[in-house]
Amino acid sequence: DDVDEYQAAVRWPDLLTSTTFSGPAPPAGEVFEITFTSGTTSQPKMAALSHGAEVEHWTAVGRNLRLGPDDTVVVATPLFHSSGIRNATFVMWTAGGCAALLEGFSPRRFWGQAVGAGGTWSCLVETMLSLLLLHAAEIAERPPVLRFVIGGGSPDTIEAFESRTRIRVLQAYGMTECGMAAVTRPDLGSHRVAELRGRHPGAVLAGTPTDGTRIRIATAAGAGAAPGSPGELIVRGPGLLAEYVD
Repeated sequence: DDVDEYQAAVRWPDLLTSTTFSGPAPPAGEVFEITFTSGTTSQPKMAALSHGAEVEHWTAVGRNLRLGPDDTVVVATPLFHSSGIRNATFVMWTAGGCAALLEGFSPRRFWGQAVGAGGTWSCLVETMLSLLLLHAAEIAERPPVLRFVIGGGSPDTIEAFESRTRIRVLQAYGMTECGMAAVTRPDLGSHRVAELRGRHPGAVLAGTPTDGTRIRIATAAGAGAAPGSPGELIVRGPGLLAEYVD
């Protein structure tokens, strides 16, 4: 409470000219970040995530997405949100590639920015997909750019985006508390994806668990839920939060 608002922040020019950190690696169980989240209860909570859990999870997601040093993620979502910082920037760092941080999201400028950055993929939310659909015609005049985008949303939005842009949408499921717990793998054939999407009309494809993550559907008593019956998703894996602060 006695620290000025920006006193602890590093200025960008100073960061660019600073020397590379060469000290000891932080303990795996030490807190890496504290992120506010309200998705589960609508009441904001502080989720603490450790160094070990984060790095292991980013690495696993990168393997699932088949990312490498030649990839560049176009980051259009805010860095205070998991989609921008954890699911895009940090995943790309552990994969050895690049992250191109846009100053903001503009559906009119996005395609040109993606081409200019040499982007190969992006992580977008449904509102962004919908807005980009309004300017999808512009992509026909540009060279192929993104191999895929990570996104979620209604089946209609996803199918329309893929049809208009010819860019694959890899649907994902996750929360601040567990990271990207499931994602549609890029090597899954289009016919198989269509089959899974059509299995339950109106349902949203969540993908398969990321490496090291296990998901089951349980009843209120904790037992496995029968096929077709409602239940709660129970997630175990490296991306789990350490605790809620306070």
